[in-house]
Amino acid sequence: LSNAFKVEFIFDETLGNQGRDEILGKITFDPLKIYITKELQLNKYRWRFTLAHEVGHLILHQNTLKNYVTENIDIAEMLSLSGKFSSYTNKYLEMQANKFASILLLPKIAFLREVQRFFVKENIRKGFIYLDHQQVNQKLLFDLLIVLKAKFDVSKEVARYRLYSFGLIQNNDMKSVKEILKKI
Repeated sequence: LSNAFKVEFIFDETLGNQGRDEILGKITFDPLKIYITKELQLNKYRWRFTLAHEVGHLILHQNTLKNYVTENIDIAEMLSLSGKFSSYTNKYLEMQANKFASILLLPKIAFLREVQRFFVKENIRKGFIYLDHQQVNQKLLFDLLIVLKAKFDVSKEVARYRLYSFGLIQNNDMKSVKEILKKI
């Protein structure tokens, strides 16, 4: 990426705060640099996700962002763009960078192969885990998340997001899902 995009990567600086939120990563456009705060070196899952997220901004948004902002700063909620964008556009660009990061860290074929192995091992034949209040289903999801976390070096949250994107977790009551996921 350094050569293809003429971008410099900086991993050994503290990026400070924006308001009360710690800046995890940022991309500057003149000169083109991607920064990941050195404080994330102890949290490999967050470090890897933040780097993939910033690379997402580089690949997906560079031509748009460089015309409007000098830098894009990402805080813990990954919803902070400085510049002249509406909050809707802000959230849209951040969601795209998050999706890019999840795809980069959990590539489709390898990811689905690992999920299929788990489903075969656990005798799951319906093609998804139904998430409800039954402990057996919650445990299945928790166990799958642990497998994916270990295999791909991602957080359970990123693995869960990718499972949802393929419809591999299902539930008819999103309020219940949010309550259950807080426990997992």
